[in-house]
Amino acid sequence: MTSITFSGTSSRKLRPDGYKLRTLFSPKVAFIAPREVSRSRNQCHLLSGLRLVDRRASRLCRAMEQVVITKTRSSLWSKAMPRVHGILETALYVSDVKRAADFYRRLFGFATLLESDRLIALNVADRDVLLLFQQGATNEPLETAGGVIPGHSGTGSNHLAFAITPDEVSEWLRQLESENVTLESTVTWTGSSQSFYFRDLDDNLVELTTPGLWSIY
Repeated sequence: MTSITFSGTSSRKLRPDGYKLRTLFSPKVAFIAPREVSRSRNQCHLLSGLRLVDRRASRLCRAMEQVVITKTRSSLWSKAMPRVHGILETALYVSDVKRAADFYRRLFGFATLLESDRLIALNVADRDVLLLFQQGATNEPLETAGGVIPGHSGTGSNHLAFAITPDEVSEWLRQLESENVTLESTVTWTGSSQSFYFRDLDDNLVELTTPGLWSIY
């Protein structure tokens, strides 16, 4: 590990090979691991090509009094954090699982992926799963052939939102009316995105929203 003695802060940069530089600080010492350090009058950089680009760090690096180099690979080098690829399942806990599933099937046309007394799973746009759990049926762990599913539960009025396009708004409002679903509120957000709120049979707040609500949607 390479120990560099100076005071102040250091820049951080992601290496091309997926490793990121992490620094640990005391008031006087920062540890940068594990690459040899070259010093010159004008710059301080790691020989692997990782450069300290922060001006303050460069000045401190040029002025540092001691560089101690060892060849020990350090845990300070760590792979960049793995990424998830979305939320796969959304769960609601309902008083009558079959009645709740029928509501979502009628209103949205969701196909059934799995059906049992404790759970009905619905296909949402061929990429997400809406799980409708019978209240009280999931509190205890569940033994399956592949392992144990831990217990879980939920109470009260929950919230979920479905994405729609602006040109579908009128059609969706007609669909709600045809199913005798009362529109509780309409919100127009900055940027012209709109949200339409209504309740399901268990008083969960359901939202239909058009693009522009979030920076990612």
